[in-house]
Amino acid sequence: MKRKYFLTMLCAVLGALCFIFSSCSTDEEDGNGINGSLKINGENYQVEDATISDGVSNEDVFVGRMFEAKLKGIDGFYHFSMEYIYYEGGSYSFNLIEGDITEYINVESFRYITSVSFSTYDYVSGKVFLTHDENIVTLDFKDYTFKNDKGSTFVVNGSAKYID
Repeated sequence: MKRKYFLTMLCAVLGALCFIFSSCSTDEEDGNGINGSLKINGENYQVEDATISDGVSNEDVFVGRMFEAKLKGIDGFYHFSMEYIYYEGGSYSFNLIEGDITEYINVESFRYITSVSFSTYDYVSGKVFLTHDENIVTLDFKDYTFKNDKGSTFVVNGSAKYID
């Protein structure tokens, strides 16, 4: 039992360290590595290390894309990820559509970067808009509200930029 607990904790810590020390984006958006800012429940966060991947799967078949970002707040770093699944013409599409994408996107993770606990998240209200300019994808949040399974509610405003 102790060995299983130790291995679980070791994997969680190593995973968190890998995320902290790795970088999958470039610093060319603002020249300082910041890819926008978000306000969550009134607290400001700088968006760092924002990436898009073809990482949403359904029974081992990729069906969507994952927007992930490291957010820097006053009390440390947070991991924020959203999955984007767009169903078009009877099949899943990896195409990013411009405009209101609220019905195609949902929160996968919002947690303190060293936290090993996970929650599920549900959409409450608000909007997310996507714009695509060459290889830069911007998500604009307008009072986008979600809640976790522990009853906490989060309201997101601002924008995050990703390289596609």
